[in-house]
Amino acid sequence: MITEVDGGKLKIKWKKGTSISTRKSVVITVQFKDINAVALTGSGDIISKDRIKADHFDTAVSGSGDIELDLDVNSLKAAVSGSGDIVLKGSTKTFEAAVAGSGDISAYNLKSEKAEVKVSGSGDIELTVSKELKARVSGSGDIEYRGNPKIQDVKVSGSGDVSSN
Repeated sequence: MITEVDGGKLKIKWKKGTSISTRKSVVITVQFKDINAVALTGSGDIISKDRIKADHFDTAVSGSGDIELDLDVNSLKAAVSGSGDIVLKGSTKTFEAAVAGSGDISAYNLKSEKAEVKVSGSGDIELTVSKELKARVSGSGDIEYRGNPKIQDVKVSGSGDVSSN
């Protein structure tokens, strides 16, 4: 395993040619004082055991991995590219989310005030928003929201839908 810090980012990866047995889990624990982003490329899981507090936070999955986070932040950006999933809980004032592919963002347990969300492909976004919602769907994916936000802008092209749950 290789760990390196590059531009203030901790990167954890396997050495090229490393064979990993899928019969046993590999658990890596990362302790931190401040953190403002988590990204996963490929397969695997990232799970926060404690609530993460920050002014701004970014999270992204590219591939088939999964991320589960408990957050207390002012602004949050979440992105899925591929078949991975992001599960979010906690609170944020502004929430930007994008899914490209078949992955999902499940954020019913994340209380947001303003949200701008986009789905491109067959993936879905679920969210809770209280004040303002902008939503775009291109493809067969869906955006389902809870709360009573003012709908600022909604556009759908394809068989997908934007609906209140």
